[in-house]
Amino acid sequence: MCDEARDGQDAVDRFQEIQPDVVVLDFQMPYMNGLDAARMISKLSPKTPILMITLYLTKQLSEEAERAGVRGTCIKTDLNRVVDAVGALLRDETYFPC
Repeated sequence: MCDEARDGQDAVDRFQEIQPDVVVLDFQMPYMNGLDAARMISKLSPKTPILMITLYLTKQLSEEAERAGVRGTCIKTDLNRVVDAVGALLRDETYFPC
């Protein structure tokens, strides 16, 4: 099943409703950013893989995302990398190109 959220809090709420196999969060979301949403989802379900996408990926953001429970990061404009990252997470791997 696939779903979409309006903001970070909605992402957490929807996660609880549908329990997806993988979560893809944008870093910049209204009301609650992707890192905060990832922290909450990770506490609810530590085994669920989370991918953080952003326009501007830095090593610092990747490290902070990993501390928040995220298992992969990538630039959202590179669709091939997004697909590769989701595949890696579903294979129980991590994906941190930075």
